[in-house]
Amino acid sequence: MKLLKPVLSVAVVCTLLLAAGCDKDPEPVVLLVGKWTVTGGVTKITPSKDAFITYLIGLGFDRPDAEDAAADLENNTAVEPIDGTFEFQGDGTYEATDGGDTATGKWELSPDGITLTTDKGTPGEQVSVINKINGSDLELDFDLSGDIGIPASSGLGYHLIVTMKRI
Repeated sequence: MKLLKPVLSVAVVCTLLLAAGCDKDPEPVVLLVGKWTVTGGVTKITPSKDAFITYLIGLGFDRPDAEDAAADLENNTAVEPIDGTFEFQGDGTYEATDGGDTATGKWELSPDGITLTTDKGTPGEQVSVINKINGSDLELDFDLSGDIGIPASSGLGYHLIVTMKRI
């Protein structure tokens, strides 16, 4: 019995130290749940300006026009101000507002917490990559290539990067 008390005491202390030393980041789902206001957005073409020029020339643009179009998009073009909010509920539903319009639906995160999908399996499905998430900031990267007619086979991407703050 005399030996059991010190062994138990050491075990309890070790357990407490291990638990205190595990400052695990909160799960992405926990961080995402809440209300967010959109603070900005930019567009970008990937992978490069030269690839975009080649693609446009292939569509029939002459080189100067293709270069002008690429230059317009080269430096992360800011988009029109977005007056919107997103509210992600813990039950997997969301509400999004943009000006006077409101949309509701369902959301889910990939197991690795990197990909956010809204309205999966519907015509309004949107997939975004979470570039940044913490207690106050959220950045989503929407690949809109197909929405503007850039085929996946082109190797090009057209992205909308949306930044938000928790409210």
